[in-house]
Amino acid sequence: MDFDALFNAFYNRVSGNFKKFIESDIKRVRDMSEVLSGVSFMVKSGEIFKLRDDFTKFICDYVLANPEGSRFWYEGHVYFLDNLGNLKSRYELGVEIIPGGLNELVECMKVIVGTYVEYSGSSLILEVSDARVLEDLTKHIPMQFKKEIFDMLDKKDFSELEILGSVRNIDVSKLVEVVKNSFLRRNLEDWKDFPIAEEYRRQLQVVVDTFSAFENLTVEVDFSLARTTEEYCGLTFALYDTESSKLVAAGGEYKVNESLRGVGGTIFLFENQC
Repeated sequence: MDFDALFNAFYNRVSGNFKKFIESDIKRVRDMSEVLSGVSFMVKSGEIFKLRDDFTKFICDYVLANPEGSRFWYEGHVYFLDNLGNLKSRYELGVEIIPGGLNELVECMKVIVGTYVEYSGSSLILEVSDARVLEDLTKHIPMQFKKEIFDMLDKKDFSELEILGSVRNIDVSKLVEVVKNSFLRRNLEDWKDFPIAEEYRRQLQVVVDTFSAFENLTVEVDFSLARTTEEYCGLTFALYDTESSKLVAAGGEYKVNESLRGVGGTIFLFENQC
């Protein structure tokens, strides 16, 4: 891939419409709950700092302290530990709009998906979903089981779902149906008989119609996308490169707090060992 061309395409799309978010790779930890995720370290003075593990979290913190509303683009490294405990970084490009809804999400997706489609040279699959569908289907499930169930949904493991439902006496029939049909029902029309709120269906249709016009891009629906690691609360998307079988971009609508929503998306580029 021509990374220079990809960067230029991204810059052209955000120029004049978004402000660059400039922030250090590290920040001082003021809430000890922040050290439960990501990579933190203590300096000689006893202060604790955290490496940036997610641009969106940093931007949300900024917006909460400066609540005039924001439209940001960003680029830089995020840091994480791999399965062996090695520190790695990943370079990302992204956009965020706070507050944001359907129109703003489509705008962000045009930047993210449009940039990648233009310069990837590969066939791509755009999977779209709505986190509220699973939220509605899991309202009756006790909170202590939800994370386990969402993990099973992410793995598309309907057999484990059925076992858990039987052991815990929880009705998971609709969730099992979602997983089983996620392999076959890839168009929104295929879900016309499934209990999905009309608002969710209408918003998804806008996204499907908008991006179906993009070349080398297949738009599919997958309601089994559980999004367990982020505060998604509405439409979500994931972009896959079919040649590399890699997730190359993702985003959606998320909670900043209980009264404020944001939207955004990220392109995942190269990873390095630190």
